[in-house]
Amino acid sequence: MIVQSATAPVSIPMASNGSVARTFTTLGSDADLRSLHAGRSSTINVVGALLCAQMNGANERPAVPSTANGSAVFTRRGKMVSYTVADRGLASNPTGLHIHAPANATVNAGMAVDLLRTTVLGPNGVRTGTFTGTDMRAVGGQPAGSLDSMMARIRTGNAHRNVPSTTDPGGEVRGQAGTP
Repeated sequence: MIVQSATAPVSIPMASNGSVARTFTTLGSDADLRSLHAGRSSTINVVGALLCAQMNGANERPAVPSTANGSAVFTRRGKMVSYTVADRGLASNPTGLHIHAPANATVNAGMAVDLLRTTVLGPNGVRTGTFTGTDMRAVGGQPAGSLDSMMARIRTGNAHRNVPSTTDPGGEVRGQAGTP
């Protein structure tokens, strides 16, 4: 059952040229919402935000001549973010997988989240995992940000992912974050 926020309306009034909103604070489905139209029922599905980044060498700063590419997908569910990063064609084994912020597409920034916590062998692969607010790092002498601020940076393109390798320790592929 979905839990509504305390400030959300109990029902959606029928009115022309107007709008009303509900805020659902829990992921899931509610199949018993009958207030949209008299005598009708509906299902509301609440899902986490999906954020994507396409990665390649041209996106690195400075750009690198790598032919490797990849993609990163991040989905927030409550206080946890799940990620799937797929890459192929790296010139050598990846030595890291990071989120850097704050950084627009033209600049570099310090590492805010280290996603690759174990050694990975092989230049191609799919890496999956999760992170929370406790995984956030301080950047540029500033205290570690919150998960909310990181997700806002990812959503607005003010963060990027990169995969450094033994061939390109500064990063072989990079992708700016944003919505799909």
